[in-house]
Amino acid sequence: MKYLLVQQNNCYFRRKIPKTSKLYTFSLKSKNVRIASKVISLFLIRAEPLFQALKQESKEEIMSSFETILDLLNEYRELALEEYSTFEEERHKQFSCSSKKGIKRDGGHPKCIKKWLKILEDSVFSTDPTHDYREYFDDVYNRTKIDRALLKSLTPKELEKIKIETIKSEAFVLKEDRNRTKERFYGKDINKAYNQVAYLENSKDTKFYEKTSRELADEYIAKKANDTTELHKYSSPIEIFLTVTNEKYLVDVSAEKISEFINVIRHLLPQTKAENKKIHEKYKNDYSVLVSLVKEKNLKKITLKTALEKITNVMAFLDYTVDMERLDKNRLKSSPSLPSRKEKEKINDIEEENRTPFTLIELNNLFKSSWYSKNLQANLKKGQDKIYIPLIALMGGMRLTEIAQLYVNDIKEENGIFYFRVNKLNPNQKLKNTSAKRNVPIHPKLIELGFLKYVDQLKKDGIERIFYQLGENQRGYGTPFGKKFSNKSFKSEWLNMQELKANNETKVFHNFRHNFITKVKQTSKPHRVDALVGHKLQNYKYEHPEIRDLFDVINELNYDDIDFSHIQRDVDMLYS
Repeated sequence: MKYLLVQQNNCYFRRKIPKTSKLYTFSLKSKNVRIASKVISLFLIRAEPLFQALKQESKEEIMSSFETILDLLNEYRELALEEYSTFEEERHKQFSCSSKKGIKRDGGHPKCIKKWLKILEDSVFSTDPTHDYREYFDDVYNRTKIDRALLKSLTPKELEKIKIETIKSEAFVLKEDRNRTKERFYGKDINKAYNQVAYLENSKDTKFYEKTSRELADEYIAKKANDTTELHKYSSPIEIFLTVTNEKYLVDVSAEKISEFINVIRHLLPQTKAENKKIHEKYKNDYSVLVSLVKEKNLKKITLKTALEKITNVMAFLDYTVDMERLDKNRLKSSPSLPSRKEKEKINDIEEENRTPFTLIELNNLFKSSWYSKNLQANLKKGQDKIYIPLIALMGGMRLTEIAQLYVNDIKEENGIFYFRVNKLNPNQKLKNTSAKRNVPIHPKLIELGFLKYVDQLKKDGIERIFYQLGENQRGYGTPFGKKFSNKSFKSEWLNMQELKANNETKVFHNFRHNFITKVKQTSKPHRVDALVGHKLQNYKYEHPEIRDLFDVINELNYDDIDFSHIQRDVDMLYS
């Protein structure tokens, strides 16, 4: 059934909210497909008019009312789940029948099911006007508490589609009832065999077989070519996926093939050596040989982090095919062969250990680089992201995405203390986790360097986003800035790249957080570090600190050893 997702012994409803990239998903609280499909039918009778109405709205209008839309959908969900419990008994009454001897049979009897299946199928597919599915739809409708006014917003064509899908759902439930009866009397094997045949019959009628795996991969890669300059990061693992799974249609890829693909990815060789590239090229049509070779010779494999990046990019491709209704569900996401949470946490721990703060020399060099010297005046007028994003990270410890997605209305004031509201209350804002939601006081030095004056100018100009210069990427607003900051030419202005390479060390934007964390731990209130940087609070005593308490910590952070005088001078000239 459309919008039905079966995953990990449970059934879910999943549907994209029109004009957005967001999916509305909820548990149907059953692993029984029969029950799940009926709950979906009950839900859609109420929710379909809303989904159709949203198609007529703009993305901005939908996002501004997003919480209200979710509340309404959640209400429909609860009503559907509640009604199902009384629904089955009423249905059995309607689909009852009598034997030739006049014996009354319950609607769950195989003979009654056979009779009503024929009636329902004829009502949908027959050209005989006496077989009208509409009267059966009314019977279904009358079993529920649904207000008929809900369907008035639908066009006649949309309403007919809802009615037909409801009758099909009734027929599907009857078939499942027949299966359950067979299972009770004859055991599970017959039921299993029937389900396999039914799936093969039904799946041929879906969109899943209209485009091949190769066609979908080419379509996705062509789309990604417009979004990234590193297309190989997507095309390469997708090619491996197609080779390993070796199915004409994505819907036919088994869980075993998914596991085999993950195993291959985890045994790939680093492509930094020419010899490794030759090995990959030699075995690209039979990766099982490559895996055996790597194991046998104990060759150095790619890191788990790199393997996860490749797997994640294939997941993105499969998500795309699900959104385009060319695949029923993304089985790669739920594969038991994926790295465990402990393995992933180990990666993060290693990365954290390997990262060190920027040195005082590096910071002084940064704030004397071209961004803050020969291009300073131009950046203060049109490239403010280059000026203030590093300063906010240094003095506030915020993540790049959190800074890049700030809106003017995220700058708040309480009792004379200005602070950043880190949340996702504005369009396209994201949080790493629930702990990331917080308030971060603005350092006095940042105010001295004209940040609030810049924000005031944005208000006067009617600009909503603080760093409007940054376009949105698949991962948020931070990625475009990250590319600017990571530019080799720019980094070589203020970092000793040769020394870093010799020490096998990397310096990235995230190192600013380590500068901030180190400084906070040296204050009189080091326990406030988690609340300020958005980590999970380790001690319940320190939850929900007052903004004054957090400001006292920020105010202790001293940056007199970094030369900002030239920035201060040009800021004063600009806003004088």
